[in-house]
Amino acid sequence: MKISVVMATYNGARFIVEQLDSIRLQTRKPDELLIRDDCSTDNTMEIVTNYIDTYKLGPQWHIVCNPVNLGFEDNFARGAEQATGDIIFFADQDDIWQPRKLQQMTDLLEQHPQWNLLSCDYSSFFDSDPNKPVKKARPAPNDGSISLLRLNTRDFYLGSLGCCMAVRSRFLRQITPYQLSGWAHDDRLWKLGICSGQSYLLHSNLVCHRLHGNNAATGTNYHGKAKRSRHFYNQSRYADIVLNYLTAMGAPERDQRFIRHFGQMMALRAQLISQRKWQNAWLCIKYLPYFEKKKSWLVDLYAALQG
Repeated sequence: MKISVVMATYNGARFIVEQLDSIRLQTRKPDELLIRDDCSTDNTMEIVTNYIDTYKLGPQWHIVCNPVNLGFEDNFARGAEQATGDIIFFADQDDIWQPRKLQQMTDLLEQHPQWNLLSCDYSSFFDSDPNKPVKKARPAPNDGSISLLRLNTRDFYLGSLGCCMAVRSRFLRQITPYQLSGWAHDDRLWKLGICSGQSYLLHSNLVCHRLHGNNAATGTNYHGKAKRSRHFYNQSRYADIVLNYLTAMGAPERDQRFIRHFGQMMALRAQLISQRKWQNAWLCIKYLPYFEKKKSWLVDLYAALQG
């Protein structure tokens, strides 16, 4: 079974060697590492090119530079389309993988050919203070157990990182029609994977996720008015695409109803915040079971009141 790793880089010179080391030293080597640089203005390209030459990793490892900046969402999407492996992993430019990450996850996917998506858990550390404890939004047992992800409020919100995911190429081909520019690959795979009924989460911390001032998405807070309303608006659009996928798959009505209500809830929240449609605050009460956190209803009100 051929393994591909897709990495998206942008001004990653500071940390990228540690990430590359952790991939090179895996107990099961990738058959392909495709690195797509998104018009870095630092020397990321030079560092990666020299690294590949130093360790004689070509042509299995190779880097290409986009002619224009795409943003990390579309850069990862393009990389996934170009990857040639049966299983595709995603790598950020600034994390550290545990040595058996590829081995453990590939072994599980080989043992369970029906699985479409497998994610793992991760630990986080602050680059400025590695010994400072990091509180996780969703504490995990790190005991090697495996959970089937189900279409419910607890599981449907993104619960892992793209760098923790391994997806089958056949599933990627199946969901090719169901995408939208700017939709982050991890959120898309997580949601569509759950809807396929074959998405699993391995409770082992196989990635050391570095937290620093320039992380692309991790730790993003949506308390600001514009950012919060835009996030909810986008989620309502993504829900439409997920619903199209479920319809095409002939999914049960209860699953389609869940996604319809999820999308309606997100649209109401976006309008409440951006347009101060105060009646939406009361309409949202009906959709509280679809909120990730019930107290977010109050945060929405606070955001709407901002100038």
